Amino acid sequence: DSISSSSLCGQIEFKVRDDLRKVIFLSLYPMLKKHGHYGAYTANSKDDLTLMSAETLKWYSSSKKARRGLCRECGSTLFFEASNGDSTSISGGSLISSTDLKPLEHIYFSSKPDYYEIRDNLSKK
Repeated sequence: DSISSSSLCGQIEFKVRDDLRKVIFLSLYPMLKKHGHYGAYTANSKDDLTLMSAETLKWYSSSKKARRGLCRECGSTLFFEASNGDSTSISGGSLISSTDLKPLEHIYFSSKPDYYEIRDNLSKK
């Protein structure tokens, strides 16, 4: 089975197999700058992501180690890929159908800004 989704404007449409990794919450500085808050990402193999319509997809090299996929039209942040990895991280908020996703952990927790608190029992690295 697969999950269908899109950017906010609908100009990027994609499908991904529904055996997604649990969601990781990232408080890393670039993520905070990009999202305005922490990011929430699931992941799957690059081969399990199918772009149905990607005319406005822009890959941005955010570092020598990674790139981010976003929509040039509406600004939706959709994907993250490590240069040496075989998976694509997918913004949890971009998935529009029921996914039964569960949270896994918080990473880069020490970079979390002080304007909010996180009180769950998830691992905080």
